Amino acid sequence: MLLVEDDLQAEYLSRFDLVILPYIPLLAEARQREIQKYVSSGGTVLILGQCGIKDQYNLPQNRVILRDLLEVTGYPLEEAVAKLGQGQAAYIPLEIPPGRFLIPQSAKGEVTTFGPDMADIFPDIPEGYTRGHMNPDLRAALKRVATRAVDLLDNRVSRILTRNPYLELTTMASGTGDRLLAHLVNYNVTLDGTITPALDLKVQLLLPPGMSATSVSYCGDLSALSSISHTATSTEKGQLLTMRLNSLEVYGLLVVEMDD
Repeated sequence: MLLVEDDLQAEYLSRFDLVILPYIPLLAEARQREIQKYVSSGGTVLILGQCGIKDQYNLPQNRVILRDLLEVTGYPLEEAVAKLGQGQAAYIPLEIPPGRFLIPQSAKGEVTTFGPDMADIFPDIPEGYTRGHMNPDLRAALKRVATRAVDLLDNRVSRILTRNPYLELTTMASGTGDRLLAHLVNYNVTLDGTITPALDLKVQLLLPPGMSATSVSYCGDLSALSSISHTATSTEKGQLLTMRLNSLEVYGLLVVEMDD
C-alpha cells in the first residue's frame, strides 16, 4: 500500500507489519517521532538512504530521529538493523548515481508519457518499467529493498515466487472479510499487442490473521474461474497459501474463500 506523508502517524501505521521509507531527505521531526512510536510499539521500518536529514523547510535537522533508531551517530556506509521496544529499524545505504532518474533520460522512438518533446524533462517512459530498463544502480538498490523486506517479515508476505520480471501482484480483502482477491498483471505485451503468456507460476498469499482458506479459484485469461489446489501453512501472522498457476495472459484473478 502506498502511503503519503500525512499517513505517518503511529495509530495509522500500526495496521502495517512493515513500512518502507524510500529516500526522503526532507521529513518533519513530528513525522519522524510518529515513526519512532510505531517502531516502539512493534512495527518494522526499512529506511533507504539518508532519510530525514532535513526538515520540511529544507533546513538541516538538529536531531535526526530516524537515524537515532539505528543507534548510530551518523548514517552508516553498510546495512544496519537495530531493535527498539517491540519493533525494529533496518537501514540500506543509497548512493545517488549521477543519472539519478529511475529511467534514463532518452525516449525510444516517439513514445513517452508526456510526448517526445518532454522526454528530457520527464523521463518517465513506461517501457522502462515494464522491460526493466531502469538505471542499473537504482535498480540494484530497489532489488535489495525487496529482498530485505521479505527477510524482515520472515517471508510472511504475498508475492510471486517464480522469477518473472514482468508480473505484478496486488491483493484486496472484501468488506465482509471472508474473501481475498489477488489481481495479477502480465506486462510482457508489446506496443503492437503481442502477448507472451507467463507459464507455470508459483504464488504465495498471506491471509488475514485468524482466517483459513476453504477454497481457491483462478482465471488467467478473462474466462470463468476454476478451482485449483493449494498448500496451507500456519504462521503467527496468518495462514500462508502457496499454489501453482498454469498460465497468465494479461490479467489474472485469484479468489480465496475464507472462514475463521
